[in-house]
Amino acid sequence: MLPWETQVVQYPESGPPGLSYFPGRTPLGVIDCLLWRNEAGEVVGILNHYPFRTPEGQEPGSFNLWVKPGWQRRGIGTQLGSEAERRWTIDMDKQNFTAEGVAIGRRWERRHQPG
Repeated sequence: MLPWETQVVQYPESGPPGLSYFPGRTPLGVIDCLLWRNEAGEVVGILNHYPFRTPEGQEPGSFNLWVKPGWQRRGIGTQLGSEAERRWTIDMDKQNFTAEGVAIGRRWERRHQPG
């Protein structure tokens, strides 16, 4: 997984607090980006949804999620993931996870299973 610092520089430095959409334009098409900004308008959460296959190995329906160090464990990733599920078809079978991502994904599934 790429470090936070390499990702956050791809987005406008400031904006309205809370959730926003940013079209990540590439030569192949638009990558859907959800941003979460703190009260000062600083990006502290990023979710990139891939509607097409990328040369880096992202499959259609996959996503990447980053939460700025120091802002983790505050529900930001959960809010971004929930919004992504509302907006797009997310295919969990196409995901590549770090060990930490596997643990987070299992907790997410337990919380969101019916019954």
